[in-house]
Amino acid sequence: MRISNNTILITGGASGIGFALTEELLRRGSKIKICDINKAHLEHVRELYPEVEVTYCDITDKKQRIELFEWATSDGSLNVLINNAGAQRNWVYTEDHSEDYDSEGNEIDLNLTAPVHLCELFIPYLVNKQDAVIVNVSSFLAIVPIMLMPVYCGSKSGLHMYTRCIREQLADSGVKVFEALPPAVDSGLNPKRRAIVKPKNLVPPAVYAASLIEALEADVYEIYSPLMAELENMNSKELYENFKDPANPR
Repeated sequence: MRISNNTILITGGASGIGFALTEELLRRGSKIKICDINKAHLEHVRELYPEVEVTYCDITDKKQRIELFEWATSDGSLNVLINNAGAQRNWVYTEDHSEDYDSEGNEIDLNLTAPVHLCELFIPYLVNKQDAVIVNVSSFLAIVPIMLMPVYCGSKSGLHMYTRCIREQLADSGVKVFEALPPAVDSGLNPKRRAIVKPKNLVPPAVYAASLIEALEADVYEIYSPLMAELENMNSKELYENFKDPANPR
């Protein structure tokens, strides 16, 4: 992937991995457009980087996704879509619940439905662009799930397989399709759970963004966390010990 001289849309671009990508790709010489649901974060980006185009968007809303596509492509320069926005929460079925699983935001809509629809919107546009790229940000939990986050893992696993399929479909189109499968990044994801039990070895967003960009530049189409090599060599008992809930062990 060519890293400089692009026009890039990053969903969820005002915090976490998205913001780190915004900063690094801007530094590398690309024009950046971002959307986010957090208006305060968007204003912070606007103040820091006036050259970044920002817009509010709840990408779980189909109408707003269509409006986002129209906004992002209005000047005809966009050639890179980074589907980064996501949500994660714990959902343990053996615990008592007073609300629905999606009461704090539907992970399926945000992690799977939104990027699928955005790809549907952007692909017919991108096939006519030079150096066109799609980057879908899933998770290493799409490959090695954690029992506490069944909806998150399921939605990210769905995005993983979806990305493989469209990569093959678009292989001769000129559109490169990448997937980032990040480790646990200190990004503000799942704040309630992380306030109780902090994941091991949280990676700073800027560190992860730099490594991701290096892999994109090298045309690594499935970009795994270095942790994956370690996990692949674990047996089932070791995997359980690595991902069990210390507050609720089986």
